Amino acid sequence: MAVDLNKQLVRRVVDEIWHPRRFDLIDNLFTPGFVNHDPDTPEARDRAGYRAWANALLTGIPDLHVTIEDLIAEGDKVAKRWTARGTHTGPLPGIAASGKAVTFSGTTIYRMEDGRVAECWWSKDMLGLLQQLGAVAAAEPA
Repeated sequence: MAVDLNKQLVRRVVDEIWHPRRFDLIDNLFTPGFVNHDPDTPEARDRAGYRAWANALLTGIPDLHVTIEDLIAEGDKVAKRWTARGTHTGPLPGIAASGKAVTFSGTTIYRMEDGRVAECWWSKDMLGLLQQLGAVAAAEPA
């Protein structure tokens, strides 16, 4: 069933690309015309940009591990709710290494085409991440 294959492909992105840091596999699992829709990283629009963004993120949080909380699929789309954890031991754009353990979460929606990832849409808790890193002050309780 195509829906199950699409969910397997999303798991492969995490298990075969992200966790072993095999960003060379992006060209195998993503379409040549891949489009990444991420308001936090508009420069990561295509496969090369996605690869550069992932490498920059892992420079700052080299032990990053993504846990898939939920996968929901319908038609050519898969929604992934995820949690990422790691230690900020390297620089992130504009943020020096802090040594702090961080946890942030989000949702990514994937659109598949011919057995490959064609598009991604991201929504993630960047404010929470920046607060954990001390780059943005947390709001005072009311």
